[in-house]
Amino acid sequence: MSFFVFLILGYMYAKCYGNFYQAKDTMAEIPEKNSFQAFDAYFDCSAKCAHQIDISRRIKELKAIWC
Repeated sequence: MSFFVFLILGYMYAKCYGNFYQAKDTMAEIPEKNSFQAFDAYFDCSAKCAHQIDISRRIKELKAIWC
């Protein structure tokens, strides 16, 4: 799976369902080369979601939870 799929799933489990155990397990599956530290550039990203989801904010929230 891609880094962003892990982010989407991790965010869903943690923020939407309050299931931090499942979120932690999901985030632990991210390969080290694709970890938050490897993707620090995305925290200032300007990526836009077609459904108006603030991608940068969600990444920051997940980093605050797991790092």
